[in-house]
Amino acid sequence: MKDLSLKNRIVMAPMCMYSCPEQDGKITNWNLTHYTTRAVGQVGLVIVEASAVSPEGRISMEDLGIWDDEQIAGLTKLTKLVHEHGAKISIQLAHAGRKSRIDGSIKAPSVIPFSYKSKTPQEMTIQQIEDTVASFKKSAYWAFFAAKQLGVNLEGPIQYRRGMGLTFGLLKYIRFFLKKSKQPQSSIYRTEAFYNLKY
Repeated sequence: MKDLSLKNRIVMAPMCMYSCPEQDGKITNWNLTHYTTRAVGQVGLVIVEASAVSPEGRISMEDLGIWDDEQIAGLTKLTKLVHEHGAKISIQLAHAGRKSRIDGSIKAPSVIPFSYKSKTPQEMTIQQIEDTVASFKKSAYWAFFAAKQLGVNLEGPIQYRRGMGLTFGLLKYIRFFLKKSKQPQSSIYRTEAFYNLKY
């Protein structure tokens, strides 16, 4: 991509570790060791696990997060360590939606639970969905510019959030989701700042 080159084709996929015992979404020493070890082991691109764009968007209470500027220092330190060992780094931005297992209520575009063992989510309003889109934008900005990450991967499989309105035939959401389906690309990747990044 552009002038980016990796030292090899080995890519570490994002895999949730649920290793934030303080439940604040901040990078821990365990995370620093975990990802830096992969860089030392000659992985070309390290993709950091699903990191929530909001507290209520976590899969579990122990998820990493990128919803608060106090979380940026740890991500910046991680980026520096990975780069020191010749690897590039990216991060997966996520919102768990109906798959969330956090304490308290959860929110999703429909009230249909993920499974019979899952919580029944509260149905989101259009405004709440708009707020979630805005959270992705803000987190992507922090990843690009504050934490100096390589890039972002948007987590949105069918069991999470994107597409659920269409999947379950929620008519009042159809127009909204058709409109928003291309927004991650248009709002994040088609920016002059993105294409001017120097990795």
